[in-house]
Amino acid sequence: MMASSAQSDSLKPKSLINDFRLLLTGIALELRTIDVETILFLLKDHFNPHERLEEQVRPKEQNCGIRLLTCLHDHFFLSENNLDLLIKGLNTAKRQELAERVKKYTVKSVDYIQVPAETSSAMSYLVHFIVNIGGKSPFTNDNIQQIRRCIGKGLAIELIDVFFWSVDWLQSGCVDVTYALHTNEDKILQLQKDALNKKDWLTRLGVQILRVNEQSPIMITSKDKQVCMKQPCTLRPRQAVRSVLGNTCPDTILHSSEMVDIILAIEVPWSVNVHHCKAVADQCDEAINNFESNKRISLITYGHHSARKPSCTGLKFEHIALGGEDFHEGSLPITDTVTKRGQCGSQTLGNSGIADALRCAYGLANSVRPQATKVCILTCFLSDKSSNLEHYKCYHGIDPVKICHLLAESCASLYIVGIVTNEKDEHILRKENHFLSGITHITGGRYFEINDINRLRPVIEYILKETASIEKVMGTVNDIVIGEINAQYGDVNNVHLAEHLNDELHKRNVKVEKIKIHQGTPLKPISKLSERVAWANDLDDAIEGLKNMRITHNEPAEVQATQEIQVSHDDPDMEVSSRMVIRQLHRSAYSMNKSIQKVN
Repeated sequence: MMASSAQSDSLKPKSLINDFRLLLTGIALELRTIDVETILFLLKDHFNPHERLEEQVRPKEQNCGIRLLTCLHDHFFLSENNLDLLIKGLNTAKRQELAERVKKYTVKSVDYIQVPAETSSAMSYLVHFIVNIGGKSPFTNDNIQQIRRCIGKGLAIELIDVFFWSVDWLQSGCVDVTYALHTNEDKILQLQKDALNKKDWLTRLGVQILRVNEQSPIMITSKDKQVCMKQPCTLRPRQAVRSVLGNTCPDTILHSSEMVDIILAIEVPWSVNVHHCKAVADQCDEAINNFESNKRISLITYGHHSARKPSCTGLKFEHIALGGEDFHEGSLPITDTVTKRGQCGSQTLGNSGIADALRCAYGLANSVRPQATKVCILTCFLSDKSSNLEHYKCYHGIDPVKICHLLAESCASLYIVGIVTNEKDEHILRKENHFLSGITHITGGRYFEINDINRLRPVIEYILKETASIEKVMGTVNDIVIGEINAQYGDVNNVHLAEHLNDELHKRNVKVEKIKIHQGTPLKPISKLSERVAWANDLDDAIEGLKNMRITHNEPAEVQATQEIQVSHDDPDMEVSSRMVIRQLHRSAYSMNKSIQKVN
C-alpha cells in the first residue's frame, strides 16, 4: 500500500513548465553580468580545466544567466533535489534575495534527474543503496535527503559532491536509491569498508546492500534477509518527453488551422466614453466576420473592480453566451450585443478586471472543439495605471499570471491589444507595459498597442491569420522541440530550443504568416523584463522580479503604437520561433517512469 500511494504521483505526466522550471528561469533572467562572473569564478574548482567553462558561458552575452544554469544542469551540479551549489553561488554574488527564494522553494515530490550521457565519465562513482523501508511508510524526498546528509557526514565530504541520481521500487519493501559521488577513490574505499563492517550509520538507515558502479554488491544484512538486486546500468534510461495533446483522443494531437474557436474579451469600462466601447465592438465584429474559416466565437465583456474592493454589487464581469450556447457560429452581432448590455464593472474604478476575464476565457478554452485552433483576443483601454503591475491584482483572489499558464496548457494563445483613445494620453504609449507583454508570451501570443480604434480591425485579422498559420506547423515544431529535449536528456533551455527550432525550420524551408509593422518591420523579441513576467510563478513573483531588475536593465521599447500592420508568408525568425517553443513546452510533459510502472 505504501508503494502504490507513493507511486501514483510518479506515474502522472510531469509538465515541462513546472514550478521548478519557473523558479530557475526567473532567477536566471535576474542574474547580472557581474553575478554570472562571480558564480563562474566559484565554479572553477568544480570543473575540469579541459571542459573550458569560460567557453560554455560568456557573462557579457545575452541570456548568460540561462546558459549558466544550463551548464550547471548539464554537469549535474543542479537538480530539483540538489540546490546547494546554486544557493552558495548566489550568496557569494551577494544576491541573497535570490538565494532566499531558492531556499524557500519546496520540493513536492521526488523528481526525475536530468543527467546528460557525456557526464557519466565525470561522475566518478554511482553508489546504489538498497534500503529496507518495511512497507510501513512512504519513501519521500525527506528520506532521500536524509541518506544524502548521512553519506556526507559518514564520509566527511561536502553535500554539493553528493547527488541524488534515481530511485527504484523493489520487492520485499525495499528501494534502490542511487547517488553519484564526486570524490576520490579513498573515500569510496572507506564507504566499502564501512559496508563490510556494517557501520552504524549504514545500518541505522536500513541499508541492506551497497554496490559501487558495476562492482559486486556488498551484503550488509544476513543472507535470509537479502533482497534481489536489479542489474543496474551505468547511466539509467531517461524519461522521455512527449506531447500531452490528444491524451484521450489520439486523432486530435494536432490542431486544424481551418477550424478556429475564438474567445473575444472586450473591456467596456465606465471610465471610457460609450461611443469608444461601441467602436471597439464594431471593429471586432468586422474583423471576425471577415475571417474566412470554420470558426466559432464566444464573447466576454469586463470592466473595473470597485475602488471599495469586494463591497461592490451588481454586474462586474460577464460572459455573453451568444445564441444560447458557449460558442456561436456564423455572423455575430457583437456590436449590438455590447451596445445592448452597456458598460460593465464598477463605476468607482478600482483595479483592472483582466484577471476575471482571463478566468472566464480559461473556462471556455476547455469546452471548445478539441481539434480546433484556440485563440483568445483581449482588448483593453490604457491609462496611467496600466504599466503598474499592482493595477492587475484581482480583489477576488484570481491570479492573472497563473490563469495564463492554465490557458497555455489548454493550448489557447492569448493576444492583447491595448488602446489609447485620446491624443492627450499619447504619453501612456511611452511607458513600457511589461505585464501585458509578458502574460501574452506565456501562451505564445503577443501584445500590441494602437492609438486609433480604426486600426483594431486589421490587427485582429492578422492575429487570426498568424495563429492559424503557426498551428499549421506545430506538428513539425512538436517533432523538433521534443526531439531536441530528449537528445539533451531532459534539459529545457528555452533559449537553446528557440535557436535550434529556428535553424531546423529554415533547413526544412518552413514558412509562416508573420506579422510585420511599420513598413514591413518584423516584431521585436520581448524584453528581458517582459520575459521575467512570462516566467513568473504568480503576479507577486512578477512584481518582485521586476523590482530587482529595473535598476540594471534599461532596454529599448519592445512595443510601439502600431501605425500600420501586415502579414507576409515568410521564414520564421527568432521572435516567432521563441513563441512556438513556449507553446510547445506548455503542451509537453515528461512521460511516466517505466521502471516504476513495472512494479504495479
